[in-house]
Amino acid sequence: GIKIVHLVRNPFPLTVSHYKYHSQEPTPEPWVKGFDVCHAQEKFGEDEYDLLEPTLGVNRIMSYDDFNSILDVCHSLFRSHPGLEKSGFYQHLLKLDPEEGIQLAATHMMRGRGGDLTRMANNIIKLRQLQEVEEQVNVAEHQLKAPKRIQVLTLATDDFTYKPKETAYRFFDFALGGTSRESKEKMAIKYEERFNKTLNSTHRVNTMHITKGSDKAYLEDYMRSHEFFGRVLGNVEKVVESAVEQSKDGNDKLESTVEQ
Repeated sequence: GIKIVHLVRNPFPLTVSHYKYHSQEPTPEPWVKGFDVCHAQEKFGEDEYDLLEPTLGVNRIMSYDDFNSILDVCHSLFRSHPGLEKSGFYQHLLKLDPEEGIQLAATHMMRGRGGDLTRMANNIIKLRQLQEVEEQVNVAEHQLKAPKRIQVLTLATDDFTYKPKETAYRFFDFALGGTSRESKEKMAIKYEERFNKTLNSTHRVNTMHITKGSDKAYLEDYMRSHEFFGRVLGNVEKVVESAVEQSKDGNDKLESTVEQ
């Protein structure tokens, strides 16, 4: 059989983290300096949102118009302010007001060369559809009690931070099912110890991926209350939370809980 571990994250803190991480001085990833955040990303000869919209649209997460709205927001913020006409993504993150900066970061996470948020929701749905195909084949072949050949464990990356030992154990238990409980517990404890050591490190290389800032809660609340991003990211959030909870329950069926 095949075991798939799908790591996901709540889209609101993920967007804030994306903004805070790439606006560090100096930036950890130099590619952001001259990056055109509004440039479309083509895959297989098509714009990426043409590939994602059929799945996200049918499941009422995002419409084709929503993808166009993301591009409109991007163009309204990118290279449209005095002094930033020829600047890249990084310069905008530093110079724009936080409310505008995080909106621009969100457009990168939802389309074009970024698109992590939209692909995440798409992948959750596609993995469930893959499992449904297996179930249909088993029914057709009268193999209702056949063991699952495709198993999916959806884990929230934030749980590795807030519940490191418990989450690591769930990962090891799923991936290494035949290994003794004692061995998996030892590996989970070792992960927690290494994580705490990294968290408490004073070396910037070890902590640059752990974004900080007194305005993180404000920025998340701002995005949740935003008329457009609050709705669309809220739909993705419901899909992510549903998948994580169902993995905990051992039930991978995706509920229809999104806002129309």
